[in-house]
Amino acid sequence: MVTVSIDKQLVAERFRNNFATYESEAVVQRHMVNRLFGLLENESVKPQRILEIGCGTGFLTKKLKALPFHMYWLNDLVFEAVNNCLSLVDSAFPLVGDIEQKALPEQLDLVASSATFQWIANFPAFAKRLHRHMAVEGVLAFSTFGPANMQEIRALTGAGLDYPCLHELTDMLSPYFEISQAEQEQQVLVFENPIEVLKHLRQTGVTGLSRQHWGKEQLRHFCESYQDRFSIAGGVKLTYEPIYIVAKKI
Repeated sequence: MVTVSIDKQLVAERFRNNFATYESEAVVQRHMVNRLFGLLENESVKPQRILEIGCGTGFLTKKLKALPFHMYWLNDLVFEAVNNCLSLVDSAFPLVGDIEQKALPEQLDLVASSATFQWIANFPAFAKRLHRHMAVEGVLAFSTFGPANMQEIRALTGAGLDYPCLHELTDMLSPYFEISQAEQEQQVLVFENPIEVLKHLRQTGVTGLSRQHWGKEQLRHFCESYQDRFSIAGGVKLTYEPIYIVAKKI
């Protein structure tokens, strides 16, 4: 597999262009928010200062706003996403842009993110930086994806993100955080045909890896190969591998 470098401008463009369809298509991402928030509730957190990274259309925002916070920062690469989520939270502060480059608030009690950290280019450095800006015993709660994520697409195209496994993520966090909860699962979606798979990926904005456009022959070959290799009862499959981690600053 060829690991693809992350073009964050392209990621932002793809999410912005498909913002309207994300709510209906992102069924796995919605599930991930529910599971992540369930794990967070186990911690009985009462944060005063919250940073949400990658707020998107507000799946996680709608959950977090029920917590007894005093200050809330909303981050996303896409201005429209932040602007939309600002309408969901009273007196929240916008933080638009690449979170790896933005100045961070201090003394954060909770940093939360769902289905976003796969776009972090340097996770060890990012974890160290978050640690520096968090309060004593601050909580980091996030979901991301593991190596089996979209394995069907990678098998056919030979390219994809470099997804760390659960063990690798906890190792990268361990100098700065004590792992409280960590788990992973697989979610398999079934589509009528490979074209519907591609449509789903486009409408969730997760195709921000390459500006290359396929010709008719490439598309035909992809669809035939996908049908041959990944057919199951009811159609063809697409695998997601969510990972969930809740950790406390040490």
